[in-house]
Amino acid sequence: MNNNDLHTALTGGYKGLTGDPAKILQGDDFLNQVAPMIMASQSYQDHGAIVIWFDESEDDDVAGDNADDLNHTIPEIIISPLAHANVNGLPYASAVNLSHSADLRTWQEVFHVGPFLRHAESTPDLSDLCQPGVIPGTL
Repeated sequence: MNNNDLHTALTGGYKGLTGDPAKILQGDDFLNQVAPMIMASQSYQDHGAIVIWFDESEDDDVAGDNADDLNHTIPEIIISPLAHANVNGLPYASAVNLSHSADLRTWQEVFHVGPFLRHAESTPDLSDLCQPGVIPGTL
């Protein structure tokens, strides 16, 4: 069984590392192997996207037990020809306050699935991370 979720390193470490460095390297190696395979696929080349999001961060402790406290940042990376263009040679970083509910709303919009579930109804979608018109808009 492969553990490529950055939570669980192989027993005994990974490539001579243990703890968080082993977990991160193992996840990075997984993405380095899988992302090019996805990008070579017809599905990706036909308006596809790779979305990499994290479900927690080292700053989660800052938020304490309040899941709605937005004093922490969790990265999300979108790799696609349809993603927002780089700005001044750097990957675009959105100033829009997004949550995992924004992902849910976006996929419901993309696949025309309604009604919006839970917090997806009251959150922005990921349009800011994409070229204009990529996300079809509200249901």
